[in-house]
Amino acid sequence: MKVKLEVPKQGKGNHDLKSRAIARFVDKHISMLYIPAIRTNLTAIDIAQEILTSRRRKLQEDEEYNQLLEKIQSYHDSIDSDVEEILKRTLDRFVPGTLAVDLKTKSVASSWEIEDISIDDGSLTSLTSKGDGIQSLVALALTLEWTRSRNHPDRQLIIAVEEPESHLHPGAIHELRSVLSGISEDHQVMVTTHSQSLVNRNSIGQNVIVSDRTAHPARNIEDLRKILGVEVSDSLTSAEVMIILEGKLDYLTLPKILGLKEPRVRELIKSGRITFMAAGSGSKISTLVAAANAILAKPIAIVDGDSAGKSDVKKLLESGKINNTSVVSIARPNSKYSELEDLFKDSIYMESVESVIGFSLNEKQKSTLANGQTQAWSERLQRILEDCGVPDAEKTVAKAKSVVADRVSASVDRGENVIREECSQIIDRMAEMIVRSTPER
Repeated sequence: MKVKLEVPKQGKGNHDLKSRAIARFVDKHISMLYIPAIRTNLTAIDIAQEILTSRRRKLQEDEEYNQLLEKIQSYHDSIDSDVEEILKRTLDRFVPGTLAVDLKTKSVASSWEIEDISIDDGSLTSLTSKGDGIQSLVALALTLEWTRSRNHPDRQLIIAVEEPESHLHPGAIHELRSVLSGISEDHQVMVTTHSQSLVNRNSIGQNVIVSDRTAHPARNIEDLRKILGVEVSDSLTSAEVMIILEGKLDYLTLPKILGLKEPRVRELIKSGRITFMAAGSGSKISTLVAAANAILAKPIAIVDGDSAGKSDVKKLLESGKINNTSVVSIARPNSKYSELEDLFKDSIYMESVESVIGFSLNEKQKSTLANGQTQAWSERLQRILEDCGVPDAEKTVAKAKSVVADRVSASVDRGENVIREECSQIIDRMAEMIVRSTPER
């Protein structure tokens, strides 16, 4: 990419000298890459050319290479001179007074140009013959490689991409966001976009809104929603983070538990900057994550750590709609499977469970329910009930879970800590994730 550098300056002085010094500094220390919205095969070739040139740039520091290059160049110059003399003699016969002919040829050192790229995706075909979507994707893919191909670690990268979401399916857009985010950790990245998925939700002011021939930093999430045409229901107008829970009973207890644990979470709930949503089942969490992304709210998913929950988390991460730093899989130390009830102190709920099931548990059964490690809490209670001959044990378990939720909720309202000591770290992580996702205004 060719860049024209101008240094505006009024008055007298060594303006030109300073401009050239600045230009040399920029050329030495900064690499620039611009990827337009319409990405053709020529864009891909230009980027591949940058990669090739940067890889070969190191050769220019090799003395032996430069000596060989000079020798080869002398052979080329000799041939050029011979051809120039032949052309001069020929032209002089038809154009009397021709004094000289000068051939402008590329030097050997600059003859590293790529003429074309062919891709074998079943049939070796020139990129020129591929569709617009493939050409666009190749250009974007090469961009990432280009950032890794600089020979000088002190050279900084400035990358500007117009509408990178063009020709990409939703999963690929999230992957692209991850790629650009990784690049931005070390280099300057500028993106123009109409996609909610590429909005910087962690730093609202880093999003620049261009409208009516003016540009200004976004002041809040509402500014971004308005310019992107995102319609939000009244209940979600202020929501910056959507915490998605698996079930309704989780919805009754977790907001209170997190609010008691971290006062800032309680304030965020009160202000409406965060909202909790119950998916109804693990398989429906993905839908709510997509909905959160659509309204520019950051999704955080909290999922049971049972076998079904782990399968749901795997599918969710593979979809690219959310990354693993925004997902919590419920876990109790040293347990293969866990769910929210596994985090509660058994002294909080044991009597309530016995009142629902209609009989007292012996010490072994209590220990199994409270501390079993091979099944999640619901599965352990169902096994206990079935071993005791309780018919339709699954429905009884559902009633017990509801009573436990009410009991835990009431305890939290009284300011009691309902979480087992060894499980406090997972609640700490949930609270920190929420606070980190909603920086102070």
